[in-house]
Amino acid sequence: MRKPCPQCGESKVTRMHRRGILDYLSSICCVYPYCCQACSQCFKALRLGTRFVPLASRRSNGSVKPPARRQDRRFQTSFTVVFSWRHTGGEGIVTEIGLGGCRLKTDVELTENSPLNLKLQLPGSKPEIRVDAVVRTVENGSFGLCFSRFLGDEKKRLGQFLIQLLMTEAA
Repeated sequence: MRKPCPQCGESKVTRMHRRGILDYLSSICCVYPYCCQACSQCFKALRLGTRFVPLASRRSNGSVKPPARRQDRRFQTSFTVVFSWRHTGGEGIVTEIGLGGCRLKTDVELTENSPLNLKLQLPGSKPEIRVDAVVRTVENGSFGLCFSRFLGDEKKRLGQFLIQLLMTEAA
């Protein structure tokens, strides 16, 4: 059973990695950190009798990689994005998206820590969502972006789109 978000009431919450001594001490008492996928509110919740063990995933070469440290879940998708960077611009395809960032495929050469202005054209959504982002990872024409600033209710609109993706995935 999932505890609903105390801010928005949605039950789309994800258990987060423990960070710092207080999170580890709290987990002794079965209190764990969670984050809402709809509104990105982070909170702690009591889960009596539950012990969580970090899950590691296997890489294609058989080695074990540590669990992801993302605060939000990423969903597989494919839609167009237009971006500007310094005095240049470009477009690409978003292949993964979450409330905190996305994965962008483009032919434009970007570097780590480059600030971008994005215009996300979500399927079935008008107008586009405008968001500022920073390039965090660079891997052969694929870039991991972290969203740094939303204007107005853009974050809420993105959250509603992600809930639709989650519902489609569950069906």
